Amino acid sequence: MAGAGSSRLLTYSVAPLEGQEVRFVEVAAGARKALRTVKGGGKGSVRFQTSEARGTKRSIVAEVIQDGMPRKNLTIARFSAPSPRVGRPGRVRVRRRGKGALVTWTPAPLARYYDVSVVASDGGRIALAPRRGSRQVTVPGVGKKERLTIRVVGISASGRRGPAAIARLADGGRSTSKRKR
Repeated sequence: MAGAGSSRLLTYSVAPLEGQEVRFVEVAAGARKALRTVKGGGKGSVRFQTSEARGTKRSIVAEVIQDGMPRKNLTIARFSAPSPRVGRPGRVRVRRRGKGALVTWTPAPLARYYDVSVVASDGGRIALAPRRGSRQVTVPGVGKKERLTIRVVGISASGRRGPAAIARLADGGRSTSKRKR
């Protein structure tokens, strides 16, 4: 077992045995992640990112299956590692579209969902939640001279929020994007 932080490398050597299959699984509080299944033996390695869990204690379990039936579970490694962090969305773009504004962005690492908050120049605020898997939303009712500030935040499958990416729509229709530090 090698690596640091949430990036790890598991190296294995499985003796060949007829009808045997070995499944390597990362186990942590509230998480279970299959890493690789080896049929018929062999050597190799698998690079993986730790799963999102409630704690930092983790183990790698080799689930041995013989002729389709579970035979034995062996804990082959124990380690401590943080859950991976949700990254910042990439460039956020805003452009006027009819009587609204279209907001698009590039994906954030590990994000499954996104929250979009909009603040208008008149102080009005709106929160938008795009459909799952979508990386765009339409802000309704945007006037020609109205300025907008948009914050896009990626959210992991377990609800962890990442840092925000911010874009602004000026009254001339120009979009500027910056990454919040």
